[in-house]
Amino acid sequence: MEISVYDTVFKKEDGTLLKFDILVPSSFTDLEKIYEFGNSF
Repeated sequence: MEISVYDTVFKKEDGTLLKFDILVPSSFTDLEKIYEFGNSF
């Protein structure tokens, strides 16, 4: 299985940065849904 990795940085309310990766199957290309996964975190 191949995956795509979306490197994500989020600025928290206190000004610090939170870095995390969103991993999805490479066949999954719906960017809106991928960003939704990140926002739900």
